[in-house]
Amino acid sequence: MNFVHTSMFHRNEYKVSTTKFSQKDKPLRSCLYFFQAYPIMATSKFETLCIILLGLGQMCIMTGYDSQSFVQESVIYSISDRHPTLINHLAGYYGQAVIYASFMITCIFAPALVFAITSKWALFLSAVCFTIFETVYLYLNNYTYYTACLIVGFGLGIYYTAGGAYLASHSTRRTIEKNSAYSWSLMCLCLFIGSVILAIIIGYYAGKQQHTNFVDNLSVNPKHRTFNDKEIRCMYAAFAAISMGGTILFALLPKRSVDDCIEDKRDMVTTSFTGRLGVTFETFTDKRMLMLAPLFLYSGLFTPFWVTVYPTSLLFTHTLDGSLYLPAFYSLAVGSGEVLMGTFVGAMSRRIKNFGLKPTMYIGTTLSIIALAIITASVPKTATYEPTSEDAWLLRPSLPLAIATAILLGLVDSCMNNVKTVMCALAMPGCRTHAFAVSRFYQGSSGTIVLFLSPYMSIYCYTALFGFTLLLTLFTFLRVVKQILRTEKDSQRCGQSTKEKDVERDFKKEFEH
Repeated sequence: MNFVHTSMFHRNEYKVSTTKFSQKDKPLRSCLYFFQAYPIMATSKFETLCIILLGLGQMCIMTGYDSQSFVQESVIYSISDRHPTLINHLAGYYGQAVIYASFMITCIFAPALVFAITSKWALFLSAVCFTIFETVYLYLNNYTYYTACLIVGFGLGIYYTAGGAYLASHSTRRTIEKNSAYSWSLMCLCLFIGSVILAIIIGYYAGKQQHTNFVDNLSVNPKHRTFNDKEIRCMYAAFAAISMGGTILFALLPKRSVDDCIEDKRDMVTTSFTGRLGVTFETFTDKRMLMLAPLFLYSGLFTPFWVTVYPTSLLFTHTLDGSLYLPAFYSLAVGSGEVLMGTFVGAMSRRIKNFGLKPTMYIGTTLSIIALAIITASVPKTATYEPTSEDAWLLRPSLPLAIATAILLGLVDSCMNNVKTVMCALAMPGCRTHAFAVSRFYQGSSGTIVLFLSPYMSIYCYTALFGFTLLLTLFTFLRVVKQILRTEKDSQRCGQSTKEKDVERDFKKEFEH
């Protein structure tokens, strides 16, 4: 097989011609065309390709992590019921707390590591950590479980920092809001895939038990839904296999950044590992980052709530015991909300300037209040930490109500994450990777605390905590947005580009270390 490869550069266009390919070589010719062409394709197409690959890679590794989080405490509770000496029945909550603690500590040095090995390979490393975590469930005990929690916490810290850095290096000021929304929507397709996996596995074992002498899952403990050992191994083997696909996609990510990206290399100064750590610590004390701390803390409280606490309360509610496919429906509903809101914000950001800032925050805040009100009225007081038969305060728990609430939670989470990503990209020009890491540090710290306290917190404690934090978040967020827009307006009035403003604001920090 012989071929001739030629390239033509003209107005950001490219052309690749091949000759002497036989009919059976067409698939190979297509692959060669793609991998030879994408380094020189037009900037807009290359940017879109990078965002799609990033979103698909994130989708793969989060399919397992998010989906297993919905059932993690119930799975651990089921294992502990059958093997009390193997693992503690509340290890699901404590393990999540260990993950967040490891994640929080990793965020301190994550920017230095990302700069050292590049965001592409940092994403690859994080995907390996996720795969290890899901594989450990095939051989679960106290020692392997908590060790895996430490590993995946490290992977989370690297993943979020590297993901933000890669997004910034493949976005411009004009496209950052759109790219953030679209990459988030792609990632949230993981919830659709996870719901399908959960539905297939749960349905298979439910049908199998109806035709065998096995004890039905629902009869093991009449107060909550349980999972048998084979069901657990099958779920986590599928999650680990999909996470492995994410490692492959991250390994194929293009390295070069787009022209005029907001994380352009000309705004960076190569420094030592300790120098990068110094920049991270200085970012903690920046006025804008301190003002945004309530937003990051709220995200750290809200994420473990919708990922772990609320779905666990549904599985621990005796009224919903008959809803066999509840975990699958919940994953599908949250994913629908995430994708719908991400697509909406991305589309509106192309038409309305700065739609990803105040308008998105207003939408997220309003939906948060509605969702929290429904949850408070429909979840039994103690269902967040133990199986219960007690009634809810106002509304009777039901599958349609749980699905509607899950959609609302997905809409809210998408809003808050888009706002957080855009703010980190704009609030600290020249130190964006450090800003992403600091935001995740705050998120990890609040998540760690709330998960350690989860075995003792009723649903009303969450409501009071979220209400106060949300109001504080809205107040400080609006002040920072006002400052950012004023700075951009002043720089445009003076004829100064955003890139030059970045250098003026944070270039000194890079040299000091």
